[in-house]
Amino acid sequence: MQLSAEHLHWTHGDWTRLFDELERLRISRIVIQWVVSDGTSFYASMPDATRPALLEILDAAEAIPLQVLVGLVFDSSYWDRIAASPDSTAAYLADREARSIRVVDELLPIVELYRCFKGWYLCEEIDDTNWREPAASAILHSYLHRISDYLKLVSPGVLIAISGFANGRTAPAELQQLWDGVLRAAPGINVLIFQDGIGAHKLTLANLPLYLAAVLAATKSTRCALWSVIELFEQTAAIPPDTGAFHAVPAPFSRVIDQLKIESAFASELIAFTVPDYMLSQSNPAAEILLDAYLQYIDTGGGSRSRPR
Repeated sequence: MQLSAEHLHWTHGDWTRLFDELERLRISRIVIQWVVSDGTSFYASMPDATRPALLEILDAAEAIPLQVLVGLVFDSSYWDRIAASPDSTAAYLADREARSIRVVDELLPIVELYRCFKGWYLCEEIDDTNWREPAASAILHSYLHRISDYLKLVSPGVLIAISGFANGRTAPAELQQLWDGVLRAAPGINVLIFQDGIGAHKLTLANLPLYLAAVLAATKSTRCALWSVIELFEQTAAIPPDTGAFHAVPAPFSRVIDQLKIESAFASELIAFTVPDYMLSQSNPAAEILLDAYLQYIDTGGGSRSRPR
């Protein structure tokens, strides 16, 4: 779930309706992608805002019950900053580390009160192009080692997850090597959430199994769990070389069911991106079609092994 400015003004009734739908869909886990976005906090009380979104989510999840992973700090300049020189990238990640630690220290007294809290999600998405050079990968490894070690120290026994994707411009063997290096450098990370890239046109249904096999091999060699993200959207704008604003529509269920079948063969859990945006948007007829198709699918016993979390 991606929190945005609109969630600052959601009422308790809004959150109740969302979680009623998640329960109807038999969702069992929610990954909050971030609790701070470019300086906006979704866990601290703010003037003229309703109750913090994080507290509403945790309360609702506790009642169902539904497991929650809490993301940390999102920075919209991330992709530009990591494309800079190694020294600049190292300084940027050091600043991110300090900000994330401050947020974790503030979150701990909150999340520790909830049984539904199951771990942390690191917001830095790792792709297969920005970290290929030895200097860049060394900076990334050091940063992830430090931040994951801190999370493990202050909240032992919970999950620490990170996500990544492939642009389809590197061979699966290179992707395996990249993730093997990352996970060995930061052994505190115990869940890799791999984005399938189907909706974003980065991978195809034909080559997705090759890339999933590669990351599965990396996770097995490092005793890390592999979860797979099923993209519920079809990107229609900002597809390279287009540099305009991102735009996407709900995917057809005929494609989603192919994703379910492929990814359930590799991943221990499936994560839908995102149910609120592309399946529960009441003003979008395509979302309603996707919702109805998926409800029929699970109600008839389809994909009992492959229901998204």
